[in-house]
Amino acid sequence: MLEELVLENYVLFEKATLAFTDGFTVISGQTGAGKSLIAGAISLALGGRASPEIIRSGSESAEIRAVFSLPDKHPAVASGLLPRDEDQRYIFERIIRDGKSNRFAVNAKPFSSTSLKDASELLIDIAAQNEHTRLIEPAYQRELLDRFGKLEKEAASYAELYHKAMSLYDRLRASDSERERIRIKLEQVRFHLKELDDAGYNPETDADLDDRIRLYSNAAEVRSVCEQGEAILYEDEDAIQNRLGTLIEKIHPYRENSAALRGATDQLDTMLSALDEAVRFLREATGGFDISENELDEMVERSERLRKLARRLDCTPDQLPEKEEKLRQEEENLAAWETDTTGVRKQLHELLKDLATMGQELCAKRIKAGKKLGKAVDAELADLDMPQANFSVTAEPQWSEGDDLERLLTHASSGGLEEIIFRIAPNPGETASSLAETASGGESSRTMLALKTALSDAHSPPVLFFDEIDAGIGGRLGDAIARKLKALSRKRQVIAITHLPQVAASADRHLAVAKHVNKGRTATIVRILEGKERLEEIAAMIRGEERTDTTRAQAKEMMKQHGSWPQPNK
Repeated sequence: MLEELVLENYVLFEKATLAFTDGFTVISGQTGAGKSLIAGAISLALGGRASPEIIRSGSESAEIRAVFSLPDKHPAVASGLLPRDEDQRYIFERIIRDGKSNRFAVNAKPFSSTSLKDASELLIDIAAQNEHTRLIEPAYQRELLDRFGKLEKEAASYAELYHKAMSLYDRLRASDSERERIRIKLEQVRFHLKELDDAGYNPETDADLDDRIRLYSNAAEVRSVCEQGEAILYEDEDAIQNRLGTLIEKIHPYRENSAALRGATDQLDTMLSALDEAVRFLREATGGFDISENELDEMVERSERLRKLARRLDCTPDQLPEKEEKLRQEEENLAAWETDTTGVRKQLHELLKDLATMGQELCAKRIKAGKKLGKAVDAELADLDMPQANFSVTAEPQWSEGDDLERLLTHASSGGLEEIIFRIAPNPGETASSLAETASGGESSRTMLALKTALSDAHSPPVLFFDEIDAGIGGRLGDAIARKLKALSRKRQVIAITHLPQVAASADRHLAVAKHVNKGRTATIVRILEGKERLEEIAAMIRGEERTDTTRAQAKEMMKQHGSWPQPNK
C-alpha cells in the first residue's frame, strides 16, 4: 500500500506530508488548491517525466518521496524489479532541478527511470477524468481480458512462437545489402570477442585491480600506518593491550562479588581477543606490500588496457564478462542468417501452421471470456444508474483461416490473431463505441469505475488512485459511486480526489487540501480531518462555504449511513 507522500517545493506545496491508510482515503478541497497535483507527484516519484514548472517559485529543486509497504510476494519484488527489503518498506525519491531529474532512488539507492516505470505499473493505477490511462489501449484491454479469463500462459506461449516465426521471416526477407550489413556486423562482433579473449578478464584478480594499484602505489604510507597501529595496540610500553591487561588484573580480585564487574571483565577479555586479531591483521597487511616496481607497472598497464577495451565496448571493466556473453549471443544470432534459405522456409511454414492453430484456439477462449466480462461490467453499470448500458468485448480478426500464412506475421501481432476492443452502448439503440470514443464525461467515469470493479481481481496494482473520476456525475449518483469505491477498497487500497460529499463521507480517512498565505506567499497545506472538522468539510461540499445546521445534519446523516460516524474529537 501507499503509506505516505512527501512533497517539498513542488508547485504550490512548500512542504507537505500526506499520510494514507489501507482501505479508502479521500482528498477534498477547493478548486485550484492543488488536489490534482498529487496524482502528478506520485507519477513523478515513480519515474514520470518532469518539467521546470513543477519547481516552486524561488526554489532550486523539487523533491518528492512516495513510501510504499510491499510484501516479498508482491510482483514488483518477486520479479526482481525492486530489491528485497527487510522492513518491506520502499521509499521512492525524486529530485528535479531545472526540469531534469538529477536523482531517481529507491531506499536511497540510484534507480533508472525505465526500471521505475516497469515497477510503477505493478504498484499503482492512476485514473483521471477523461484520462483512461492504459485501459483505453487495445493491447492492455487484451492483457486484462487474458487475466480475467486466466489465459496468460496460453498468450505467452503464442507470443513466444510468434517471435520465433518472425525471426525466420526476417531472415528470408533480408536483401543482399542487408545480408552484407549483417556479415560486416558479424565480423565486428567476432573481432571484439577476440579482443576479450586476448584480454582474458578474470573477476578474481581484475575486479579489485584498481584498489590494489592504489594501495601498492602508497605502500610506504600504508605500511607506516600499519606499523603505528601495531605499536599503539601492542608494542609500546603504554600500548592499549597492556593497559587493558593491567585493568583486568586490578578488577579480577573483586569480580566474584559483583555481577557488574564480572560483566565488565568478560567484555574486556573479549576486547583483548579482538585486539589480538587486529594486530594479526595489521602484521599481515604490513607484509602484503612486497611488490616490485615492475610488477606495479604491469598492474597499471593491465588496468589501462582493460579500461580502453571497456570504453570501446561501451561498458565498465567489471561489465566485460557480461558484455562478452551478450556478444556471443549476438554472434550466434547473426551467424544463423548464413544458413540455407530452403531449410529456413520449410521451418517457417511448419511454425506458421502451429501458430495459426494456437492463435485460433486462443481467440475462441478470449471471445468466451469477453462475454463473461461484458455481463460482469453490465451488472456494475446497473448499480451506477446505467441499467440500459451494454458493455461488450469485440474481437476484430487481423488474420483468418484461409488467408496466406505469411500474412499472419504482417497483419496479426504477437498479441494474437485479433484485436480486442472494449466497447459500450450507454443507451438502447445507440451504436457501441470504444472506450476512447465515449463522449459523455459522466458515462466515461462510470464506465471506468464499473470496469475497475469488475476487473478488481484481474487488475493487479494494489493501489487505485482516482483523480476526480466522479467529475460530471451529479449528487444523485453519489451514494452509488461511494458504494463502488468502498467495495473496491476491500480488495485494494483506494485513494480518490472527489467533489461528492457522499464519497467523502464513506472514506476511512479524509484529507483536506487548502491554500494558505504566509508572509505574502501562497502555499498548499494538507490536513487529516476528523470529528467536527470533517463534518464541516462535508457540509461545505454539500452547500459551499455558507454552511447551515441543515447541511451539517445532512453531512452527519451521510457519515452515519456509510459507517464513518461517530468520529474522534467529535
